[in-house]
Parts: sequence; C-alpha cells; structure tokens
Amino acid sequence: MIDMSGMRLAVYWSDVPGVGTGPSASLYVLEEEILRLDCFGGQDGHLHVNPEQYDLYTRFSGHTPRIYFPPGSRQEHVERAAFELRRNAVAAARMSPIERIRACPLAEEDLASAAESMRRIMSRMLTEHLPEAGQAIARDGRNHATANISCTLQNSP
Repeated sequence: MIDMSGMRLAVYWSDVPGVGTGPSASLYVLEEEILRLDCFGGQDGHLHVNPEQYDLYTRFSGHTPRIYFPPGSRQEHVERAAFELRRNAVAAARMSPIERIRACPLAEEDLASAAESMRRIMSRMLTEHLPEAGQAIARDGRNHATANISCTLQNSP
C-alpha cells in the first residue's frame, strides 16, 4: 500500500467467521485506522469508528463496538459504505483520542474521490468473489486493492 501524505484507504475482501463475508475498507490517518467498513449483506453490514482505540474496551467487555447498516444486499452495503466514507470520515477523525489524528484535516473532495474508487473496487470484488453454490469463497487478505487519498497536516499553534 502506498502512503500519501499520511492518509490511505485499503480495500480488501473479508471473511470473518461468525461475523460475515464481503468487501471491506479501512481508512488510515497517520497509520492509525479511524474507520472500518464491512459490507457483509443481510443484517451483518457495519462500520467501526477508531477500532484500534477501542481494543481495550473489547478486551474487557468481550464485545466489539459496531454501528450497523440497514439490512440489505452486499451491494447496498457498498453504497452505504461509500456514503459513510464521504460524510462521516471527518467525524471519525475528530472522535479519535489521538490529537495528531484530530489535527489532520480531511478534504471533502478527496473523500468523495476515495469513496467512488472504493465503491468501484468493492463492486468488482462482489462479482469476482461471491461463490456459486458449493464453491469456496476466495480469501485475499487485506491487500486485494487500494485507493489512496491525501492529507495535508496543519501546523499546530
């Protein structure tokens, strides 16, 4: 994956036992994952905000915080994920407990472009990875494809 001025978007295929299977994406700012989008279809599609920061909570509670998408197809979840990236990535960055992440401005035009690239990649993944009856689902890990966006850090006072 290529890091562009401190920010990158990784798009990949996920197969998480007991949770779901489908295209996913992770938005990183300064190497910290601030938003993860899982397009698993049915009632399983969801997103995570600052998932690594909530790892301690998960360890103690045994529950991974998720914000669920409305029930729908994987393709509908892909569309929802594009919306969430465009509209809520800024909020995810602002909710980070890490000051340098909160100080990184995210440009709306970069997010819109990344969301469209992500939507295209995920839609292509759906046609490539969904199995016909009886076939195994391909697992390509987190490096199937990437879309990159840039971030320019502002000087702190």
